[in-house]
Amino acid sequence: KRATRRQRCIFVENTMPSKRMPFQWENYPWKSTRQHGCCQSFRFHAERGMAAFCAKKKVKIAGGAIVSVLETLSPQLVALLTGLLSVDPATRMTLEAALGHTWFQCKP
Repeated sequence: KRATRRQRCIFVENTMPSKRMPFQWENYPWKSTRQHGCCQSFRFHAERGMAAFCAKKKVKIAGGAIVSVLETLSPQLVALLTGLLSVDPATRMTLEAALGHTWFQCKP
């Protein structure tokens, strides 16, 4: 049985505690994080890594051009996200390592 749109909508806290912003299930990158689940996006990320996943995903940028997400991220941010979102807990970045990552020292 397929969930209704209302059931798929998860609310996450916004930066303003009195407000909530809707998070649509359709926008979430994967449907299942089970090792042999049905979600092709999660499997792709687990097998090929964060950089390959971001290279495959496309976004529209200012001016209307469509580029890969990887093109919009700094190499330092990709490295940080790769460490934080590692599927294998043994290789996942610790909080201490993440907070000391070079991306936090980058100037905009």
